[in-house]
Amino acid sequence: MNKVKASVIVCTYNRAELLRSSIQSILEQDLPQDAFEVIVVDNNSKDGTADAVRQFNASAVAVKYFFESRQGLSFARNTGIANAAGEIIVFTDDDIEADRSWLSSLVAVFDDRAVSCAGGPIRPIWPGKRPDWLTDDLLRYLTVSEFGSAGETGAFKGPSYPWGANIAFRRDVFETSGLFPVNLGRSGASLLSNEEIMLCRKIERSGKKIAFAGNAVIHHKIPAERLSKSWFYHRAFWQGRSEAITDVEAQFNMYPRLRHHAGDWARISGNRGTGNFSSICYKQVILGYLFQLMTSVENGDIRKLRTLRTFIEAILWESRSEAILRERDELQRQMHQMVNSTSWKITEPLRWISKMLAKYRQ
Repeated sequence: MNKVKASVIVCTYNRAELLRSSIQSILEQDLPQDAFEVIVVDNNSKDGTADAVRQFNASAVAVKYFFESRQGLSFARNTGIANAAGEIIVFTDDDIEADRSWLSSLVAVFDDRAVSCAGGPIRPIWPGKRPDWLTDDLLRYLTVSEFGSAGETGAFKGPSYPWGANIAFRRDVFETSGLFPVNLGRSGASLLSNEEIMLCRKIERSGKKIAFAGNAVIHHKIPAERLSKSWFYHRAFWQGRSEAITDVEAQFNMYPRLRHHAGDWARISGNRGTGNFSSICYKQVILGYLFQLMTSVENGDIRKLRTLRTFIEAILWESRSEAILRERDELQRQMHQMVNSTSWKITEPLRWISKMLAKYRQ
C-alpha cells in the first residue's frame, strides 16, 4: 500500500446534505484511491452530520470522521491537521463540487520542493440568476476568484493569497509556522476570515513559494440567502475587522493602510460614488477595520492611538468636498453605534475619537 500523499480536510457545521455531495465529488478524483484520504471535522453539528459521513465507510478512499466541540473554523482545521496522515494537507469547503482533476493538479505543483503552499481558482455555482448589481469586484465576498495575477505569474504574492476553499500546504508548514490562529475564521454568526493569510505571510517571509495551480478548480455553491445587499453589507464590515486583526497580529505598521483608507473614503464621497453598491461595501470594510482597531486599543498604546487619530483627521480634513462634509454626521452616528454595541469599557482613546467627531458636527 502506498503512503498517503494528500489529506483532504473538510470542516463542516450543520450542512449534512451539502456535505454528502462534496465528499462524493472529492472521492471521484482521478488521483489513485490509496494516494489520498478525506478527513471530515464536525464542528459541533446537530443535524446528522455523523450519519452522513458514515455512509462513506465502505469507500475505497478512507473517509475519517472527527468531532470538534470548540466552535470555530480554525479549531476545526487544526483538529483536521492533527489527525491527517498525508504529506500534503489540503483544505476545501463542505459546499463545493471539485473538477475531477482538482486534487491531482493541486498535488502536482508540490513536486517543486520550493513550493510550501498552493491554491487554485474558485468558480461559482449560482442558485439562480446572478443579480445585476453583483459586479465582479464583489465576488471575493462570496469566495469566488480566478486569481488573475497569480495565473499570469504561476505564483501568489502578497497581499493576494489562496483562499480556504481551495488551498494546500506541505505538512512541515504547520511544524515551522504554527497552526491556524483561533482568533480568526468563521465561528457561529461571526464572519471573520483571513486565517490563511497569517500562514501565507510566514511562508513568503521564509522564502518559500506559494504556487498557483490553474487546473485545480473548485466550484462553490452560492447560498441564495447570500445574494442580498444586506448580506454583502454585513460581510464587508467583517472583512474589515478580519484585515485589522491580521495586521495587529503581524505587528504591521497600520499608518499606511489607514491613510490609504482615508484617501479612498474621500475619493468615493467626493466623486459621488456613495450610490454605487461596490463603493458602499468598501466603506463598510473601512469602518470594520477602524472598529476592530478601536476594540484593540488599550490605554497608553500611543502607536495605535496615533494611527486612529490620523485616520479620523484625514477623513475630516483631507477632503473639502461637500460630499465628505455630508458624510461626517453618518460617521458620527456609526461610531456611536459601534461604541454602544460593545460591552468592553470605553477607554480614553475612544472618548477622544468621539469628542473629535462631535467637534466637527455643526
